Order: sequence, then structure tokens, then C-alpha cells
Amino acid sequence: MIGLLAAASAICTPFPDADVLWADKSTRWVIVGEDHGTNEQPEAFSEIVCSASERRRVLVALEQPVSEQAAIDAYIRSNGGPQAKREFLKSQIWLNGFKDGRSSTAQFQLFDKLRVLYKAGRIAGVFAFQPVTDIESAGEYEKVMGLNVRKLSEGGSLVLTLVGNVHAMRTPVSFSGPAYMPMAGTLPKNGVVSALLVSNGGDQWACTSPTECGVSMVGKPEEAQSKKAIRKEPSLSPYSVKIFLGSQATASPPEIPQASDGSAPPR
Repeated sequence: MIGLLAAASAICTPFPDADVLWADKSTRWVIVGEDHGTNEQPEAFSEIVCSASERRRVLVALEQPVSEQAAIDAYIRSNGGPQAKREFLKSQIWLNGFKDGRSSTAQFQLFDKLRVLYKAGRIAGVFAFQPVTDIESAGEYEKVMGLNVRKLSEGGSLVLTLVGNVHAMRTPVSFSGPAYMPMAGTLPKNGVVSALLVSNGGDQWACTSPTECGVSMVGKPEEAQSKKAIRKEPSLSPYSVKIFLGSQATASPPEIPQASDGSAPPR
């Protein structure tokens, strides 16, 4: 166990002043919104997990299909060796043809860090919450995601959630249809902190259509930040806080599964 704790400590870099995210004892969910497909934002989330795991009992929730929970459990409980990695990369998380950044190399590295933290007893589990059944409307989809995340707090844990930045909003949004409430806004208001990860521009791996995915630009904030910082937002803002990374984002391409002989499997 000492070796596991040392391994967890070696990969844990606490995010500066992250305690503000769960300072209120009534906070049960911290919903962290990211730009999918960067190297820096999953890394920052892992730093937030490290910080929280020193203070609270923590569960981690990731925007991955609930159908892949068994594969996630198997990898989180594994030794992380080559065979375990090959088995994990057989799941639809990595084989899905829609490469929107949630199957990036940085996401795999996040899973591996969470595996180390789990093995060391620093976190209580890693859970998928993305619905896999057909849902008629965007609003209903968000409600189902919210219910899946809400259930995870039933044991009193702090649920740290990484999700696309629109899902992390706590105010209604509208794109091409009726306005609806994103996932964070469906959770009890007195128990949720919604946060936006903010890079100083840069690149991400994202999808611009159902068939076109690749490197694209990350939006720049109004004012670039020179260091990591967390800033509270006004009460009517889409997010409770903004988490500034103090650097540009770089794109993280898809993690490519390999067969036991090192070759990529057939698609």
C-alpha cells in the first residue's frame, strides 16, 4: 500500500486554491466543463481531483457511455500493464468512429492517473454517465445525464465531473431549437458548483460535423491569464466559477488501439 500511495503522490499536483470549489460543505457536485480534445484540460481536471481527494471522499464522473462501465471498472482495478491497456482500448470509448476528443490520448492518460489514485484509495471510483438510449430532445438528454450524476452522490461523496462545457452550464441555452437546461442546471442549486476550464486560446481535437473531426481552434478569453487561477462568477452567469489554466491549449489526437503485435486493429 505504501508503494501505491507513493505512486499516487508522484502523479498528484494539486490545482492552486482548488478548495474554493468545495468550500461549502453542502456542495455535492463539481461540474467541470472542458473543451474536448486538449492535453491541458484533462490534466487540470486530474489536478482538481488530486486536491479534492485530500479533503473529501471523491467519486469521479466522466462523459463516457454508461454501456462502457464494465470496461472502465476493469481498467481502473487493473495493474495498468500492456495487456490491461489492450483490453481497455477494445471498448467503444476508443473504437467509436466519432472522435470528438473524448477518446483522445489525454483522456486515456486521465483514466490512467485515476487508476493510480483509485488503487491508492484516493478516489472511490470512476463512473460513466452519458446515456446510450435514444432520447427525443436535448432537454431530456440533459435531464438523464443529470440523474445519472445525481445518483452518484447518494453515499455522501463529492462527485467531480468532467463534461463538455455546454453541459456544465447552469442557465438555459438555445442553438437551433427551443431553449433547454444543460445538465448542471438540472442538479439541486444549493449542491452544485459549475466550473469552466479556460485556456488562453490554442488548439483542440474536435468535430465540426458528424463526419468531420480534426484540429480546430479554442476560443480565446477576453483577457489572457499568466498563471493558474480560479475566479468566482456573478450569480446569473452560466458558470459558478472559471478555472484559468494560464496557458494555451494543444490538441490531443485520438488514442489509437493496438493489437498485441503492435499493429492497429482493423476498423
